[in-house]
Amino acid sequence: MTDPSRTRRLKRYLRELPEPVLDSRLWRLLLACVDSKKLPIKARVAAVQIILRLQPAANFSLLTYVLAFLSQVPLFPENSLSISDISALFGADLLSSRPSARGKKSTSDQLSITGPTEPLESGVEAASRAKDALRFLLEHWTAIADGLLEPDFDVDAAKVIDGLTPSCCLLYTSPSPR
Repeated sequence: MTDPSRTRRLKRYLRELPEPVLDSRLWRLLLACVDSKKLPIKARVAAVQIILRLQPAANFSLLTYVLAFLSQVPLFPENSLSISDISALFGADLLSSRPSARGKKSTSDQLSITGPTEPLESGVEAASRAKDALRFLLEHWTAIADGLLEPDFDVDAAKVIDGLTPSCCLLYTSPSPR
């Protein structure tokens, strides 16, 4: 990533995708999960794994491969990029919800997900939340990726969440108005 043109090309590719990598309902669930400081990290990681697996195959593949790549970038000092730097560079382009291209049928229209229905924030707030979400994903990528690509992927909530019931894993609170 030391070559700025590579960074620009990846950002441009992600920005110009005809639809967001995450369906807006999954985006809301992801935000609820990473923002929930009340849950233990193991529970949040398990919830992120489930959210990622709910995506269509192409979206799942793209996101997991990009996250795996970005998680490796800080390991090479010549890149001079920390996880925070990468999150600021790629968070909004990779994770923020955006409108689908007009006239094209979105693959996310095929999903049947019920989730929080508050309007998505826009602009600076959305970019900031995407940056924070990407930072969480990169900081915990090793745990999130563990078993994620297995064909028989399964999360045993009883083993992951000590003393909590699976129904309380994803609590969504809409952002407070400023």
